[in-house]
Amino acid sequence: MKKFSHRALNLNKKTKVVYIAMSKHSFFFRRHAVKYVLEQGHTPISQ
Repeated sequence: MKKFSHRALNLNKKTKVVYIAMSKHSFFFRRHAVKYVLEQGHTPISQ
């Protein structure tokens, strides 16, 4: 059986959690913002 891993399982005090808020008019940009935050080594949270 393959072991399940996810970035959220490795959260600790060294990892910044970044909340991404978007208006309903720019929801299509959310995916790009999440990708950028991940590339910076942080954990994104979006609504």
